[in-house]
Amino acid sequence: EAVIELLEMPAAARGGTSPSAYAIVTRRDVVCAQADQLKAAGLTPDAIDLPELCMRNLAARLPQDSEGVAFLHFTDTAGLLTITRQGVLYLIRHIDIGQLQLDQSPTTELRAGLIPSICLELQRSLDYYEAHYDLPSINSLVLGPGTGSERLQAAIAEQLGLNVLNLDLNTMFELDEPLSEDVQKECLLAVGAALRPDSASGWE
Repeated sequence: EAVIELLEMPAAARGGTSPSAYAIVTRRDVVCAQADQLKAAGLTPDAIDLPELCMRNLAARLPQDSEGVAFLHFTDTAGLLTITRQGVLYLIRHIDIGQLQLDQSPTTELRAGLIPSICLELQRSLDYYEAHYDLPSINSLVLGPGTGSERLQAAIAEQLGLNVLNLDLNTMFELDEPLSEDVQKECLLAVGAALRPDSASGWE
């Protein structure tokens, strides 16, 4: 038994193009297991949100979002890219390279394969965003806390001409104590979920 969520995307700038949407499908027992874990911890979940929308919620609070911003976050096993502008999610891309692979690969492999692959995926995504929606070029890319690498940041800045920034939750919120980079990385999507608008999509 599956749970299905349809995420509609903005219409293309040119007429005659069919509306587009992302279909997100997962097993119901997986969703229920997540909800049960939260309840066991004494929490009452209102919804289980999508990682892409959690990232959108965070990106919408960035000053760069007014003109459009790319947001790239790596989990241990994969990368997730979103492009937003004025709080609207325009594009989602999954990258089959994770933080563990970036951390554990020798320098030669990073230079020859991994980093060029990531830069190529970023360039394709930015080109699609500009052409499909006829919007101004994206100038800034934000990396999630504790993700990527200095070499990756330098390559993105050099090859794509982007202003590459590191997200720091300490500068976004008033906190009693500063959060370490590791804690920020682990709780990033949870923070994004907490910023979920009441009208947002998600599994209720």
